[in-house]
Amino acid sequence: MSFLERITICTGCFKNEQETLDHILMVYDVVTSLAFPGIIHYIGSQIQAPDAFKKIRETIRYFMYTFTIECFSKRRHILRPSKAEITLNKYKSLMRLALENRFIVNYIYILGIDSFSIFQKYTQEFREYTNYFPSINLFQPHELKHYTLCSKDANRLDYYLKSRVFLENMYADSNMFPVSWECYRPLWYYTFKSQKNTSIRI
Repeated sequence: MSFLERITICTGCFKNEQETLDHILMVYDVVTSLAFPGIIHYIGSQIQAPDAFKKIRETIRYFMYTFTIECFSKRRHILRPSKAEITLNKYKSLMRLALENRFIVNYIYILGIDSFSIFQKYTQEFREYTNYFPSINLFQPHELKHYTLCSKDANRLDYYLKSRVFLENMYADSNMFPVSWECYRPLWYYTFKSQKNTSIRI
């Protein structure tokens, strides 16, 4: 596995934090025995205890934690209870702890659920807790009833254009930029601000 750059563990199926941690460490043990040199990437929210963060830091050379925030409002209405009970302030504390443990840190967000003002407020607040560009996906209703979950702002094209420009300006002074293949439905395909986006698409 020496040619791989990243292995991502993305699941919410573990019963508890310990099972999640054990699985992450097991995967790392197996892939390093096969010469994997890259990043172990966990997408989820179940790793929360300081001791778990410490164990990962002491064991895994490169670790990326993508927190599944998904939306800033309507959380109890949209998310399953175990995730909805994690407050935004709790996420900030966890992300700060992840940064202190020298992890690569970002979050997943689904654009289209929150109003533009809520999106604007909280993406600004979470900016200081990331050292990697957030994974921004566009909300896609699969059934007619899903449209009731959308913000009324999301019915207009300029909502997405304003959101895109807002994020570009917010991260303009950093070395962070979107990677298209990390998102199912990204905001960026060919350019990010004035830069050409050269990442591949799957």
